[in-house]
Amino acid sequence: MDEIIGWRNRKTKRSMKKRYFLFVWMICHQGFSQNKDWQHLFDGKALNGWTTYLGIPHQSFEVPNLNKDEKGKYTQALGKNNDPSKVFSIVMEDKQPAIFVTGQVFGTLTFNLS
Repeated sequence: MDEIIGWRNRKTKRSMKKRYFLFVWMICHQGFSQNKDWQHLFDGKALNGWTTYLGIPHQSFEVPNLNKDEKGKYTQALGKNNDPSKVFSIVMEDKQPAIFVTGQVFGTLTFNLS
């Protein structure tokens, strides 16, 4: 029974990642840039102009130089623009750049309008 539940969880996680990829790709896709007032938020190379925030990692996730308590749980969030494990990264998907989120740590990705 545990094997079936584990398989379903992996399948669900993969499905969620694919949906998130598709969502990010749709937002960043060139087809949306028909309007002259359109502002590209993603340059396809880096997360320039974006702010990342990562919360407190689960104790099973290894993060270098982050303190744990006596029970082995992390005591603080990774915080703003601190992503040592590359939770957020740029990948190529269908020959197009996309933002990939591993989901290993709860976090946010927001764009800074200037």
